[in-house]
Amino acid sequence: RPVDALRVAAAVRRAATMTEMTILRLELGVAEAIAHREMGDRSRALGELEALAHTPAGTMLYCQVLAGAELVAAYLDQGDPAAARHQLGRMETLVRAEAFGSEGVAWVARAGVLVALADGAVGEARRWTDLVDDPFWSRVCAARVALAVGARADAAAALEGAVPRCVRHRVVRAVLLA
Repeated sequence: RPVDALRVAAAVRRAATMTEMTILRLELGVAEAIAHREMGDRSRALGELEALAHTPAGTMLYCQVLAGAELVAAYLDQGDPAAARHQLGRMETLVRAEAFGSEGVAWVARAGVLVALADGAVGEARRWTDLVDDPFWSRVCAARVALAVGARADAAAALEGAVPRCVRHRVVRAVLLA
């Protein structure tokens, strides 16, 4: 629900700015950029995501990594796989250097699946899929790989076990099933 996300962010942003809540401002920035991308405002989202992905986040590393993952997808949406690969490499280096943990690895891996599939590298996409430990997203990645090789029944089977935990999950699952 990107429109709702933008409304909430707008209402909270003023308070966050007035009280110097740096962490909240970063989180709001990520939420707004994702919402703009989901609404199709690509140029605005791209600028916001680039700024967030390249801003030293200090203790807010997860904001930088999440923005980077969305930036990879935005570059692919724009038809720029070279920029997506470059951003993926930056994220991979950052997550490895900071010993980020399984969630950061999963964000990088999900982006890696998209980049590999855009390059037609199905084997590499499978390797990335194996790194996603989230029960929903691992099945989504497996379904994307199956669809890339024309295995629609395998994609549907993978998605059967993908239990959505939020509206965004339901939308992603429905789009892939369609």
